[in-house]
Amino acid sequence: MNPTNKQLADRLEARIAMDIGGRVMPASGSRWGARRDIKSTKWLVEAKTTKQVYHRIISRDLEFLQKQAYGIGLTPAFVVEFQREGLVALIPNDVMWGEGDVLVDRTDMGGWAFSYIEVESIKIPLIVRFDLGCYAAIPYEQFLEIDRNFLP
Repeated sequence: MNPTNKQLADRLEARIAMDIGGRVMPASGSRWGARRDIKSTKWLVEAKTTKQVYHRIISRDLEFLQKQAYGIGLTPAFVVEFQREGLVALIPNDVMWGEGDVLVDRTDMGGWAFSYIEVESIKIPLIVRFDLGCYAAIPYEQFLEIDRNFLP
């Protein structure tokens, strides 16, 4: 029997929480005092899973995540599981590269669709600029490495 979307989402949230030393928020973050899916000492994470080869992030959703995270002294992270390809994390550009380093500037988009990025077995991070700032899309393993070394 194939797992339901809810079961897949629950598994993803539990995995991320375990990987970053966080906890899954009650009701998948839908309660007033427990926003978003996963909360750690560094990150406020929104997690999505899809069978598709793309996932569209709407600018206003990322802006709301950012506002919530910074409002409680955490850094926003948006993790997408592409069930056939792997996981990608979207994190603030300055966490990834430092201030001012932008690889790709896409100011004309209200959201950004991305797919798992790999070129000749080398995983390449992309940068997307929303109205609220730049974000790096990176492989999940790289996100975990940043988590281990990141001092918010």
